[in-house]
Amino acid sequence: VARGGRNFELMSGEDPFLGSKYAKAYVQGVQSKGVFAVMKHWIFNSQETNRETESSVVDEKTAWELYYPPFQAAVEAGVSAAMCSYNRVDGVHSCSNRKQLQEVLKQRMGFRGFVQSDWWATHDTSLQQGLDQEMPSTDRAVFFSPTSLGSQPATATDDAATRILAVVHRMNLSSSKGCAPPGCETMFRTNVTTPPHVALARSLAMESIVLLKNKDAALPILPESVKSVAVIGSAAVATAYNPNGGDQGANGWSYGDYYSGGGSGHVVAGNLVNTLSGIKKRAALAGIRVIESTTDDVVQGVAAAKEADVAVVVGGTTSGESMDRANLNLDHNIDQLIMAVASVNRRTVVLTQIPGAVLMPWRDHVAAILALFLGGQETGTAWGAVLFGDHAPTGRLPITIPATEADTIAPGNGPVVAYTEGMSTGYRNRDFIYAFPFGHGLTYTVFDYLKLKARSCSGDPDATQQIVVCIDVPVKNVGSRSARTVAQLYLEFAAEVGHPAPILKGFQRTGILPPGKSSAVTFRLSRHDLSFYVADQSKWVEATVATAHIGESSEDIRQIVHLSKNVGTTEWIAGDSKPVVRHGVVSTPPPTSALRGQSKQPTLNEAPAMASSSAGETVAAPGNGPGGCSTSSLEEDCRATKCCSEPGMQCYRKNPWWAVCRTSCTAGQINPLEKKQFQTVWDCEPLGVRSPLAPAQPLAPQLTPSQVPHSSTPPATRVIAVEGGDDSGHITLRMKASDVPPNWQQGADIKILGSGGSEYEAEIVHMGDKPQVTTRPENNEHQQRKRSGVSPMVAVWAGILCLPMFLALMAWSWWQVMVRTAADEHGTKRTSFGCWMHSQAANLLEAVTELSTGFAKLAASVIAVQTKLGKRAAIADQPQHTPGGNKRPRGSPTQSPLIQ
Repeated sequence: VARGGRNFELMSGEDPFLGSKYAKAYVQGVQSKGVFAVMKHWIFNSQETNRETESSVVDEKTAWELYYPPFQAAVEAGVSAAMCSYNRVDGVHSCSNRKQLQEVLKQRMGFRGFVQSDWWATHDTSLQQGLDQEMPSTDRAVFFSPTSLGSQPATATDDAATRILAVVHRMNLSSSKGCAPPGCETMFRTNVTTPPHVALARSLAMESIVLLKNKDAALPILPESVKSVAVIGSAAVATAYNPNGGDQGANGWSYGDYYSGGGSGHVVAGNLVNTLSGIKKRAALAGIRVIESTTDDVVQGVAAAKEADVAVVVGGTTSGESMDRANLNLDHNIDQLIMAVASVNRRTVVLTQIPGAVLMPWRDHVAAILALFLGGQETGTAWGAVLFGDHAPTGRLPITIPATEADTIAPGNGPVVAYTEGMSTGYRNRDFIYAFPFGHGLTYTVFDYLKLKARSCSGDPDATQQIVVCIDVPVKNVGSRSARTVAQLYLEFAAEVGHPAPILKGFQRTGILPPGKSSAVTFRLSRHDLSFYVADQSKWVEATVATAHIGESSEDIRQIVHLSKNVGTTEWIAGDSKPVVRHGVVSTPPPTSALRGQSKQPTLNEAPAMASSSAGETVAAPGNGPGGCSTSSLEEDCRATKCCSEPGMQCYRKNPWWAVCRTSCTAGQINPLEKKQFQTVWDCEPLGVRSPLAPAQPLAPQLTPSQVPHSSTPPATRVIAVEGGDDSGHITLRMKASDVPPNWQQGADIKILGSGGSEYEAEIVHMGDKPQVTTRPENNEHQQRKRSGVSPMVAVWAGILCLPMFLALMAWSWWQVMVRTAADEHGTKRTSFGCWMHSQAANLLEAVTELSTGFAKLAASVIAVQTKLGKRAAIADQPQHTPGGNKRPRGSPTQSPLIQ
């Protein structure tokens, strides 16, 4: 839930694997200092709206694959306690829910600590249901009173007491030097700040900054090119909120600020360095003047921006316990200020201090964007270090930044909150469009991912999981500045597994790499990583095939490798790795519900649109975007021009490399920009922007029945993405799993016919959720040479028919020389002879041009006919590929299906 009030507290972001790694490290770190850790809130407490009354309903597969894993990791790390939540689960209060407390947590997960209630979350003496401790209350009924506990079975009270005393013994709390309530006030208010603590706070804030955009190397700010910086916005001087005293427990209890969220998790930022102070201090060292406009007044902000070389606009928002956010906007109408500043200063940098996801409607208008998720007391110092290049950004997004609020899960408002989206939350929801994807984060250099090596391996690093596959990836700094990166691995399983997208299963941070240097990153996959949950069997099942996607984010994938399990053994083997071309035409399936229990209704803002070319490509329409979108270049797609010429269409960034035009038309309509392909689409999607690297014509393949073994009427197959292409014609096709014939197998050979008649030999490289077919580049390069060749007869025709054009140009040049000579001889006033020559030249040029144009059109037609004949001849001359090469697995078809 993107608007969740307590999202700033979450350790998982929006991913269970990420949460699992952090939970384990956190528990071990805290408890190593003699303090016992409590994991919370158990379970399905994903929103603050109606948190004490709503009943969460989650299917078993989603629970085990998405919501349980961080808790399971904490249990395996030896967490001491769990806190049950306010909400109900399947109609039963969480703190009284036998299934969740006894069956799932204590029995199946093996939790050995004790369960305590949240304050006022106990509704009965639920000792037998699994609650071990009721947190105290002075204004509500107490259920764990001596009388009530005395009526419980002795086995239940003994189990609860044993669990609590075991934690006290294991953590050695009986001999600790802590305090016992109510005598803890003095210790709580003691200032224990030390210089090392301040340095740690500074380092954590600095390394947490995420660089989302950096157009034309707007950052870092260097004194060689920048003499003045404007700092704009009231968030730059925001104070820290201190709820201690009269406000504690009153209306202000849940308030947060731009340094920490509100409620019971609020931490007051003491000795605060605000954003303006941090930037001013660092700018002074560089001899750069700082211009201040610390209000949100547009006129003042624009004036400051005009005066400066770089304009830094600071925006923020916060959240707190007991209520969800009303929207995803930044505070104080800062969007309007950002747009106004960007219109007068091309080097506008936006700093955001945020508790979670926010909307960035101005993202295409500014030079750079950075995010800091409530960075605490050293926020200003951290901003200064990153902006001026002392620290190359290292943060990565633990969430997606959505394009609109329609691209998020909203809180449920009813008494029952059904998690109908299943696993399709965040980056796993392929219907959502996002401004920046999960895992995204830039720095001041560029990294290349060299050829990876996958191998079988063994090991048991944490005594809970057996390692079976290791993937080594060399990462090289190919930029000009030292920096580090975070390599990420996403696993994609077969369609029947039921995952909506590849899911995170590994991330590794490199050391600081100087320019030109590389470092090997190793991902170690366990059997559990390669498993999925089967609900009707209530257990995890190890997969037999998987594809590892490795790159810089969930969308910036650089290498893929296919993994498979040897039949009859427990050994995993790997195929060859393949680089990924990160451009292409993209299409999305019909949308699912985004608002739980309700249908998704995208909310679109006013925007220009795209126009369709005769080739089926989408090009920027002139005169409709900000400043008049006059370019027709596809290189920047609609990310740069924001032009969508059709009414009601808007350019949405899907990820940092391509964008789509989308509107809210209903299912079954023909998209006005795809009428020439006669494709039925959902929500006017897909409408992709074709990359210059993609094939010139869209492919609309279907299976030829006669060439599909054991299938008299194969289903129609629709390619939903052309992932990439190059000069050799090497392309990758990605299809819907539901459209793939049942007799297709990974590694099988097929043939592809493009819409222009070109034939390709290809291989089924993946049979997961989104099957992929990739052509063989060596074969297609040969075909490309044949296709691109022009016969001698065509060349002769072209020369003869284009001769009049050449003569016309010569005549025009000669007449111009004569006219200008006459004018030069008689001064600025032409003679009557010169004027006569100019008139005759114009008439002659017009006549010859018309004649030449006609000949040129005829030549073009002849060349087109000859080329098409040449293509057919080239394909006919090719040796036939024998189906079933060395890569064909056992039991695969003996004849290759043909994609027409």
